[in-house]
Amino acid sequence: MPDFDKSEFEKITLEEINAVVAKILPAVVSNGLASMQIRISEGKGLDGGSMKPYSEGYKKQREKRGRQSLRRDLSMTGKMLGGIHLAGVKPHANGVRAEIGIAGARNREIALYHQKKTPWFGFTDSELREMQMDLKKRIERLQ
Repeated sequence: MPDFDKSEFEKITLEEINAVVAKILPAVVSNGLASMQIRISEGKGLDGGSMKPYSEGYKKQREKRGRQSLRRDLSMTGKMLGGIHLAGVKPHANGVRAEIGIAGARNREIALYHQKKTPWFGFTDSELREMQMDLKKRIERLQ
């Protein structure tokens, strides 16, 4: 077996890898947030199952405003779900980490209320797998 001259190969540092991932991650997270939005619009929670139904009183309020009330879709005005965003990409002990958040104090308050009732905020295992595959494909395209 022939010996390879290691000087021919550029050594890639962990910092360089993290810098590439940090540039790609916003697009990956954006796709993940879109998947999360679809899941929520279908009335599915963080576990992938149906979220708990709205109370009878709240169902009536929604119906008066012309909103559907058969499933919890968290979309009375759209402001809370519209406020979900990538808050940043930051260094982490294992590389880089994307942080998602909800803009606006009132939106965060409403989101927390619903999160306590029936967990919905975050990515399901399936959504995380989709994001991992997306990230892998984007990295492969760089090669």
